[in-house]
Amino acid sequence: MSTQEERAVTKSTMASEATDRGWRLTGVIVRVVLLSVAVPAVAQSTWVQAPLSYTGGYYQAAYDGARGRTVLLNSSGTWEWDGDHWLAMHPTVQPDGRLIRARDRTVTFGSRGIWEWDGIDWTLQPTSGSPPDGEVAYDSTRQRVVLFKRDWSRSETWEWDGARWVYLTPTTQPPPRTEFAFAYDAARQRVVLFGGVANGSGPIYLNDTWEWDGTNWALRAPSTRPTVRAGARLAYDPARQRAVLFGGHGLPGVIYAETWEWDGANWNRRTPVNSPSARSDQAMTYDVGRQRVVLFGGVNYTTGPSTDTWEWDGTNWTQRAPNHGPAVMYSHAMTPDSGRQRVLLFGGSWSLGFFADTWEWDGFRWRRRTPAQAPSPRGGHAMADDAARQRVVLFGGRVGGGSPLADTWEWDGTNWIRRAPTQSPSGREAHAMVYDAARQRVVMFGGYAASARPVYYADTWEWDGGNWIYRSSTRRPIGRADHAMAYDAARQRVVLFGGYIASSNTDSAETWEWDGTDWTQLHPAHSPPGRSGHAMAYDALRQRVVMCGGQNRNSGFLDTWEWDGVDWRPSQAISLFSGLHGHRMAYDATRQNVVLVGRYLTALFTATPATAKAFGSGCTGDDAPVLTSTRPQLGGPALSVDLHRARPRAPCLFGFSLGAQNQPVGGGCTLYLQSPIETVAAVANAAGFASCSVSVPDDIALRGLSLFLQAFAVDPQGPAFGLTFSNGVGLLVGD
Repeated sequence: MSTQEERAVTKSTMASEATDRGWRLTGVIVRVVLLSVAVPAVAQSTWVQAPLSYTGGYYQAAYDGARGRTVLLNSSGTWEWDGDHWLAMHPTVQPDGRLIRARDRTVTFGSRGIWEWDGIDWTLQPTSGSPPDGEVAYDSTRQRVVLFKRDWSRSETWEWDGARWVYLTPTTQPPPRTEFAFAYDAARQRVVLFGGVANGSGPIYLNDTWEWDGTNWALRAPSTRPTVRAGARLAYDPARQRAVLFGGHGLPGVIYAETWEWDGANWNRRTPVNSPSARSDQAMTYDVGRQRVVLFGGVNYTTGPSTDTWEWDGTNWTQRAPNHGPAVMYSHAMTPDSGRQRVLLFGGSWSLGFFADTWEWDGFRWRRRTPAQAPSPRGGHAMADDAARQRVVLFGGRVGGGSPLADTWEWDGTNWIRRAPTQSPSGREAHAMVYDAARQRVVMFGGYAASARPVYYADTWEWDGGNWIYRSSTRRPIGRADHAMAYDAARQRVVLFGGYIASSNTDSAETWEWDGTDWTQLHPAHSPPGRSGHAMAYDALRQRVVMCGGQNRNSGFLDTWEWDGVDWRPSQAISLFSGLHGHRMAYDATRQNVVLVGRYLTALFTATPATAKAFGSGCTGDDAPVLTSTRPQLGGPALSVDLHRARPRAPCLFGFSLGAQNQPVGGGCTLYLQSPIETVAAVANAAGFASCSVSVPDDIALRGLSLFLQAFAVDPQGPAFGLTFSNGVGLLVGD
């Protein structure tokens, strides 16, 4: 950790007159004091993902019994559920594929090979054979991973014995299919397969039940069973000796919220008082330690994806963590709501529909609002914050293939109010709106109206709180759509960049400014490539306009640029994105960073990302314990500090300090902590794993605070005083 980071904190006993900040460590309060942590106005910022944002693709889940955690995986992230919080893990490699607990290891089988998770990182495992893509289940009796191919043309059964894949040729097996449910019934020593979708002249949804005994597949004939469906998920409950099935989708438009159980002879429909909403393709696994089936996420092809967490105890479903944010994919609108210190998001579209949802970001999490009145579902609309009147203004948009909308709405923090101005712009979508704080006007430019001959607008309008006023100008950008605008408060100008120009079938690379009277085209020395569908926001802390993503006729962009009023400069910010078009950005004054929402992703553009960096080795030798920690994100899930590779059942001690040192203590061990401000005792489990948790307050004043961690475990053969030391970990609290 740097000297600048270290000077950010001191012990409260050294500065009793300063403000205490409480950190809860398993019931113990550690009091630290934040001195001033100033972020330079031109500090380099980067993108960080908000905790457990849905990023597309299907999640896989497996219970890691050695560490008492449910592991969640997709191609964009690894998380762990400790029974209360989802913890963001940060492996150096991120694999894909099917996740399973097999041979006392959490492993994933994907296109990039077989990977093992040890709680710290993913490690590629040597193996032979090359199976197809399929669903997997672990046969714990025979110690084999069973794979059945996901395919419409051919059935294949494979097994993995821990070293090689073997292709099997049973005399009977299920017909080819995809999206089937798959799990191992340990009491009956059978792999269970249910349903899925096959291909004939069109999709054929199935509800047959098959079992694999290690030699052959057998078709079962239960007297009751779920109706035909695909995308359901199955998890085995060993305490109750039942395989639990939830959800799935059937014929077009049919999504299920049903809970069924397989007892080895029959399917039984359960009717719990509480239940997750209808969905398919969710992640499900059984938490052995807590004796619960854990369910995360899923997709409803009408309402979009979910990021909520539920647990099934055999009688009822209990929601443990709510949806983490809006499920919009694109064409939503978002703006600061300065009157209420929130970022407001409304509407947007997904593959099969449009939304009329109102969401607020409070700097730490999303909250869905339920106003008595709201605009109709739509996409392609625009919003701006009328700060002087403490109203958010919404105009236009489109629903499906209908005519563009020309309605004006205002959000007052409680409800949406439809306005009836005497003069109004014509209906349009893909326009841009921003608030000019110096002149206290909402400025709107451009957009288009779809018709037999689409109209691309080049008009400028201003909203004064009661009416729309058309502003003529001697110069102006040519008509365009999907451009972006931001208000540069330092220079009191509206900045416009890019957009699609239909007259030339090009994506513009022009930079324009509106000063309240006229438009002026600028010619900076450097400029981003031409694009449309990008997003822009003004970062008030760093006094820069930030632009991200977009596309042109040839490619999509994942880059980030900054405008300082004179020139565009590419940012070195690390991209989190697999593709950005139609996303939105807004400045969050509460947390002093830019928030981005797009393709199920919430991300923050911040100069102070949370970090957790391991250093040193504690004690020499390959058997020294290893200390890891999740990153301390403001308002995020509880920080998890984990000790791996201690002696089984060994007493352990976690130490927290405000400073670090490098003090040899003999036996090849090193003490890294200076004057610990708190210690927490724990006992390692049978696998040599111990953990403690730290709640990170929703307090922006803690941004930039640094702490240092080290752990110590009892070891009769330990090299230092009957102890063995872990490595150190340096923490920086941030976003």
